[in-house]
Amino acid sequence: MPRCSFTACLRGGSGSYMHAAQVLAQNHVFLGDFVEMGVLADPSLMVESVDASTKAPGSFDVTVTAANIAPFVWLETRCVTALSCSAAANSGAHSCHVGSIPGVWSDNGFLLTASSTVMTFTPWNTGVTVDDLKGDLMLTSLYDMYSF
Repeated sequence: MPRCSFTACLRGGSGSYMHAAQVLAQNHVFLGDFVEMGVLADPSLMVESVDASTKAPGSFDVTVTAANIAPFVWLETRCVTALSCSAAANSGAHSCHVGSIPGVWSDNGFLLTASSTVMTFTPWNTGVTVDDLKGDLMLTSLYDMYSF
């Protein structure tokens, strides 16, 4: 039996650091372990869309959706190995590259409490396309780290 409900544990506390009416950082204090509470449900995380950002030229807006609260969500570009690129080329694939797309996310390692959120990815190199990013994205949360 859980020691506390998910919402009760989330109510344990959160705080924001604001400057000039803008949230610069937000932190949560959890009053229990998600797994021990028995409230870590499959968030069914999905990347709903990847679009060129209208606010930051050269950047991309990535919309992430979830069916349940998802603790410790992070996005990354996958590292493709030379061996998998060779296999992909032999199977007729048209695009494959070794390495990941280097860049920075607007936020990462976050608690997703809403049904969706938008993260902005800014690549360090020019020439990255929406399709490049779509093909390289990996989406993970705490739920994925446990075998249920």
